This record gives sequence, C-alpha cells and structure tokens, in this order.
Amino acid sequence: MARREHTRGELQRKLALRGHAEKTIGVVLDELAQQSLLDEHRFVEVFVRSRAGRGQGPVRIAQEMRARGVPDELVRTGLPVQDSLWAQHARKVLAKKFPTAIGDLKDRAKRIRFLEYRGFSHAQIAAALVGSANADHHD
Repeated sequence: MARREHTRGELQRKLALRGHAEKTIGVVLDELAQQSLLDEHRFVEVFVRSRAGRGQGPVRIAQEMRARGVPDELVRTGLPVQDSLWAQHARKVLAKKFPTAIGDLKDRAKRIRFLEYRGFSHAQIAAALVGSANADHHD
C-alpha cells in the first residue's frame, strides 16, 4: 500500500491468498477505509490519470479498473465522458506514434488498430483521424 493505491478487491484477494480469514479481511479493510488509507475514489482518480498519461483510452482504462475490482458505478463516474476530450487525447497519442500524414488505406488501418488497442472507442478514433487529417492539411 505504500507504493500505490489499491482497490478493496485487490487487497481482499491478496490477503485471502495469504490465508487470512474472510471475516478478518473485511474488518481490516473497513478499518483501512475509515482511516482513509483505502479509498477507491482516490484509486480511480490516480489510475485514470496514470493510464491516460501512458496514452491509453477510456475503454481500456475501464477494463483494467474492472479487472482490479472497481465497482461499475465507480468506473462510470471516475472516467471523463466527453468524447471530444478523448478524441483530442487519441489525436495526440496518434501524432506521437505516427508523426507523418496518413498514407494509404493500409496505413490508415494500422493507425485504427493502434488506437483500438490503446482503448479508444470507434467514435473517438474517427474524430481523431479526421482531426489529424485536418491538422495535416493546415501545416
């Protein structure tokens, strides 16, 4: 816990693997939450900022949070929902990886696959590609 934020689910699994009783785990996790040492809202905030900083999109970030045991409601409220912001982010990620203008259809498909893997939605990818094409024409 000293190195990074954890979710309740992560700590519960770790303690269970080490052989601690479920009842004891629940009491300890409740105590940590009361002392603000375990705060899933804080985890989500830090996690989203960290993953976005690595160039990941909202789809992938949400999947990773769910895999770590973050409740769906917290995933929904913790991720910014504005597609335009995510499209801008996708455009920056794309420009860093592919600094040249889009070439042929094969090149375009490669860029789409890259952004899909990074976790951007199809709408965000389309907006990013249109935005990057417009930026290329204005240079």
